[in-house]
Amino acid sequence: MEQWHWPGSWMNLLAKTTVGMALCVLGCAACLADAQPPSAADAPTEQSVKQSAKFDGLLEQLGSPSFIQRDWAARRLMRQGADVVPPLVAAVRDTAEETTAAAAIALLTQMSRAADAALATTALTGLTALQDDPRGLSETMRRLIAEAFQEAIQHSLAQLAAFGAELVRDDEQHIIQISIHSERFTDRHMPLVGAFTSVQVLDLRGTALTGARLRHLASLAHLDRLNLTDTRITGAALRHLTVLPNLRQLSLYRIEVTADDINWLRENLPRCKVYR
Repeated sequence: MEQWHWPGSWMNLLAKTTVGMALCVLGCAACLADAQPPSAADAPTEQSVKQSAKFDGLLEQLGSPSFIQRDWAARRLMRQGADVVPPLVAAVRDTAEETTAAAAIALLTQMSRAADAALATTALTGLTALQDDPRGLSETMRRLIAEAFQEAIQHSLAQLAAFGAELVRDDEQHIIQISIHSERFTDRHMPLVGAFTSVQVLDLRGTALTGARLRHLASLAHLDRLNLTDTRITGAALRHLTVLPNLRQLSLYRIEVTADDINWLRENLPRCKVYR
């Protein structure tokens, strides 16, 4: 079960506002509900349209004057997983009620600490979007978003540290290189890497990757070098690398790929030098 806590600066900021009451409600909700990833049944279908309407109703209830309604809505939303992140981000931008907006930020913060890497990264992506473009938001909301964003980043860094990740930062403290060589790092952890969009060099030698989630690298628009040596990557999985048009160097030593796989890569990533 995820532990709910708020930094002291948040509590000082919100203690005398109606926003504070929303966060207290969300605290109770998070202790009672685990953030769970969506199931395969949640794929975009006609049902997803109905689900969107349900989200709207639950988000509206986050600002209800009734404690019971607020608490119930928060717990229901927490159980929806990554599908609810875009509606939460929209609620922060669009609602005129700071109580509702603060409650949405609180849910995003809780999701960013989820044990499921995909859910945590999706929530971090939502917070990043709010942090990068705060236009139209009040000073209070901007402060809450900044706090939430920093907490989400620290959580992701802590998870990477558990795998012995080595990080290199530039002069502005952006992470530009990540090196992970642990066999405990598997496909399900790939979304963690995709959260750091400033990365230019990614070294995953010796990890247990099979390539099932290489698509999560699509967010790394600046990725220049990728090392997949001594992994379990297959030739079929390498097709996902076409989402990296700026890739210039790819190391594939001691993995099971054929000459046809390499030729396919060279044809579809003509500016990338492949080493094997």
